[in-house]
Amino acid sequence: MPTIRMNREQMQGGYTVLPNQILRTREMSYKARYLLAQMLSMSEAWQYTVAGMAKVCGMGRDAVRTAMVELETLGYLVRSQSRANGRFSHNVYIIREVPVEVEAAPSEEEAEALSETVSAVAETCAAADIPMAPCGQDFPFMPAAPSAPSTVQESVASPLADSPLPVSTLPENLPLRKNKGKKYQEKKYQDSLPSPSPIHPIYPSSREKFIGILEWNTCLSKYKRQVEYDTLLFDHPEWKERLDELLELMTEASCCPAPTQRIGGCQVATEVVRARYAKIDMFIMDYIFDKLSTTIQPIRNIRQYLRTVLFHAPSTCTHDYDARVRWDFYGQN
Repeated sequence: MPTIRMNREQMQGGYTVLPNQILRTREMSYKARYLLAQMLSMSEAWQYTVAGMAKVCGMGRDAVRTAMVELETLGYLVRSQSRANGRFSHNVYIIREVPVEVEAAPSEEEAEALSETVSAVAETCAAADIPMAPCGQDFPFMPAAPSAPSTVQESVASPLADSPLPVSTLPENLPLRKNKGKKYQEKKYQDSLPSPSPIHPIYPSSREKFIGILEWNTCLSKYKRQVEYDTLLFDHPEWKERLDELLELMTEASCCPAPTQRIGGCQVATEVVRARYAKIDMFIMDYIFDKLSTTIQPIRNIRQYLRTVLFHAPSTCTHDYDARVRWDFYGQN
């Protein structure tokens, strides 16, 4: 559980006296000011956690943590961890009414002077064949210290802290699983491998763009020759815009790289679509325009409707004309 240590002057009865510096400083946010006043108003024997302070102050846990970090930066709060039996025991909070100066980061001039000093010491030690080892932030290089004890018993004989680690009660020779390390190393190696990049990039190269445009123009020219484009426009010049749109839809479906396409609510293989469009000639295109001119119902998805008409026209054109002829000769009597 956390331990609270208060450094305050007055707290009488149900009142807490705060210095004006806490209330008037502009460096502290309202959230941190309220949290500091709340913590100073509590008794020293009161144990609390971040969740408890969040509930008492009516703030979220993240807000309480942010306010504590701000108080630590300003010098009103000091947090540390106590040790017991070689382990971290609990947190200690020191709350102050008057802030203490927090050590600021060294300036650029101080950092340059420190680096020059370190370089001089390193050259001196290198000339004297003295090994170097990092030891701290204020003076980062000093002669290497003796090696640390390698066993738990040696560390007990020469402890490094006030509360050393307990002596291990585990046996010296533990049974090891066979191939456990090998499997772990293989799994670690497999996890470290980068995922292979796709063969085709997201953005095609200029050569792929050129090939795609060339394929599109070739397919469009083939369909124009197939339906006798110039002859249709000579007989029906008003069809030009609609005929160009139908040819664009046929080219789009033929150049589609997907294995299947959705036509008439069903998935149809792209090769089947290409084979069906290859049967469209001038007479079938005339039949398609005849059917489109007689449609008077509203069409919501005109693109799918036209693709469906183009797909089914080669397989229904002859039967439709035959049904019309039989109706004209025999159906009216």
